[in-house]
Amino acid sequence: MIRKGNMSAKAMRDDDVLLTLAQKVDPGHTALIVIDVQNDFCAPGGFYDRTGGDTARIQAMMPRLHQFLAEARAAQVPVIFVAAGYGEAYLSSADRERFLRLHGRVIPVCRPGTWGAEFYEVAPRPGEPVIVKRRYSAFHGTDLDVLLRNLGVRTIVLVGVATNVCVEGAARDAFMRDYYVVVVSDCTAARDENFHRSALANIEAHFASVVTADAVAGAWKPR
Repeated sequence: MIRKGNMSAKAMRDDDVLLTLAQKVDPGHTALIVIDVQNDFCAPGGFYDRTGGDTARIQAMMPRLHQFLAEARAAQVPVIFVAAGYGEAYLSSADRERFLRLHGRVIPVCRPGTWGAEFYEVAPRPGEPVIVKRRYSAFHGTDLDVLLRNLGVRTIVLVGVATNVCVEGAARDAFMRDYYVVVVSDCTAARDENFHRSALANIEAHFASVVTADAVAGAWKPR
């Protein structure tokens, strides 16, 4: 039973709910967030490549991501880049245990100031914010939520890598903060295709709408 005063009348109105994709991704209240498109996760010779990940699908996804970024900018949707900065100073004992368990040693990943941390084939334009994170979620310990609130954002559109780790982490935390979340299925990727597909299924069931780049870009086109 909901007591009076526990929820505003506006929050309870059914007509305030964004039901269609066009309503959700209206440029007036949407931001595009580009997650961890960095050399260590995407490029030949990066961390994923050196530890047996299949980066071919990530690289194949890049032309679609380039096009989608151009469409977002043309629609005047704010673009925010997120970059992992996982230098040794930020590793917890739990992080080190995971590296030792999976790889037998601690391997530097996206160490600040190195090639591995640089963006891969994409880059923010002047005025596009960059959020540097020390954990998987772009919201954990960062100013991303404050930035989005100041921009009047209700919906975030997520692209980047890895679908099952940092993209899903951002989707979960955004949903818990009451944002609408849209994940672009063909502008996200993982080191394993099965990881990608299972993550999209889990995200769609619990946290976000999962759609193609064409569907979102189509909603941005003038009618």
